[in-house]
Amino acid sequence: APATALAERSAPKVTAQLPKNVTPDVGVSVGSSLAAGTVNEGKPVVDIYFDYLCVWCNRLETSYAEELTQRAKNGEITLVYHPLVVESQYEFSHTASASALWVAEHRPDVFAAYHNEIFAMTAPLFEAKEKVPVPQTAQLAELGKKAGLTDAEAEQMIADIAVGDGKPAMYSELLGQSLQQFSADGFTGTPTVLLNGKQVADWTDGKLSAALDALK
Repeated sequence: APATALAERSAPKVTAQLPKNVTPDVGVSVGSSLAAGTVNEGKPVVDIYFDYLCVWCNRLETSYAEELTQRAKNGEITLVYHPLVVESQYEFSHTASASALWVAEHRPDVFAAYHNEIFAMTAPLFEAKEKVPVPQTAQLAELGKKAGLTDAEAEQMIADIAVGDGKPAMYSELLGQSLQQFSADGFTGTPTVLLNGKQVADWTDGKLSAALDALK
């Protein structure tokens, strides 16, 4: 049976405080409403571990974001997004992940839209012929507003995730523990895609769609 009740998943392995609408394994689930913290009960669970600045994560997003969002909306799957800080040399890797957790906690209704906006912003880094600069943390405010945050909420988000000592003020401990656990679980790179708890060895060229269709 699909491991869909997210409450049944492995016990919390992180000791940092979990924000609202974030699972014990530091994921953000979305069901048919696409709101953070919701599930489509009894349906297959797709977990995606990613970094917003990872080239293959962007390829996965480009290939499947629309389809996966639609499948969740249609009640076919529960999507669980796990932001990780893998490209840790970039401030944006830290703050983009922190901002996703912030939106999940404070404005769950716009989470999926916000997540997709971040990837839309980072995609040109991996497509352009000429070098495109890595986005700045401040630019996340505009993305938040595009997704539905008020001006005040966008400002608050940026204030909460402001960086000191190279890491965001909010959620940095949680994100650090999440990455440690990811490695402890034997995963080695991003993106890592799980289908009902089992790693999808190859998601390229439509294989993820085929794997989901096979579960119907």
